[in-house]
Amino acid sequence: MLPQRTPLSYISRNRFKGCEISPYMQGQVAIPSRYSLMPTFISRLINLPRSIVKYTLAQDELRDEGVSLLRKAKGKSYIIAEERKIIRHVRLNPKDIYKEVIKACQLEYKITTLKKILVKYRITNWRYRKRPELIEKHATQRRSKLYIIDRDFKSKKHGYSAELYLEVLEAEVKPIFEELDNNRLTRNWPPYSPDLNPIEHI
Repeated sequence: MLPQRTPLSYISRNRFKGCEISPYMQGQVAIPSRYSLMPTFISRLINLPRSIVKYTLAQDELRDEGVSLLRKAKGKSYIIAEERKIIRHVRLNPKDIYKEVIKACQLEYKITTLKKILVKYRITNWRYRKRPELIEKHATQRRSKLYIIDRDFKSKKHGYSAELYLEVLEAEVKPIFEELDNNRLTRNWPPYSPDLNPIEHI
């Protein structure tokens, strides 16, 4: 006996084998038909719907040792050009959500169809890596004394030359480098602060 289903619900043609009649029941349907019994009488005899009996008899000659035939797969609801359009848009706009992608590409797909296309190209959702929060307190700690540096028009590309850099080190860092050399850090640097040591250049 087939399992009960919800009344007025859709009967899928691509059901699992567990929902189909067994090879034994297929034989129970096929054997009486060889003795010229009508499908209506067979359905009453083995307590199966008449439509299943008629379908089983129609497919009996095509089966190999009672194994159910594979149904034809459902065709794709999109074409290759639309698939390429979706992939191109997603790679150019990786932060768009599914509804925005469907609207931008002018599609009429469901979100599940869009997900299948993206998973095919290994494009999935992932959680971003959390980073330390930069608050006003950290911004205040990062502030330092401002040194006005003029451009050197004698150097290449009119940038800051090595000679001027050495002059600043001699004037500002050399008087105190002995106290700072190999000294442990006495201050907690805020997030994203560069670890620069101008002493190494002297």
